Amino acid sequence: MRIQLDHNSQTYSLDLAQSGKIATLTLEGQTHTVEILRAGEGWLDLRFSASPSVPESVFTAHISSDGPKRWVTINGQTFVLTQTSGLAKRSGHAQHAAGALTAPMPGQIRAVQVTQGETVFKGQTLVVVEAMKMELKVTAPFDGTIKSLKVQPGQAVEKDELLVEMESKE
Repeated sequence: MRIQLDHNSQTYSLDLAQSGKIATLTLEGQTHTVEILRAGEGWLDLRFSASPSVPESVFTAHISSDGPKRWVTINGQTFVLTQTSGLAKRSGHAQHAAGALTAPMPGQIRAVQVTQGETVFKGQTLVVVEAMKMELKVTAPFDGTIKSLKVQPGQAVEKDELLVEMESKE
């Protein structure tokens, strides 16, 4: 099965073949064997090797989904992916929305690690959300400046609630 996912304005194609609790995943020419540890409605726990040539680099991942969105948490870092139909991406709105960072799932704000006007770098943790006994780090998708903060520690948030607005350095 071929799947296309968007992350930070980039589209990734992956091929997935599953046989029981073992799946083979091919992404950008690299093939990985993935073990499905547990699964439920809308979520999976997986074990995989980061590099086929280094089998001791084993990681576990928690994947949850809601419609076309996928939240992938590996080593405490969460990535939000959107499954696409493979059509060309729309311009304008998608670029504008990239600076609007939202809650990946309902939860409580544990930490806000930036201030309004602060310059941040791609991958820097901005906000930590606790959801379902997991800490989800919301990170900067690009280098930029914090335009506004919409949350504070201890605040309860709903899925897709606006947390931070960023502006690109460009």
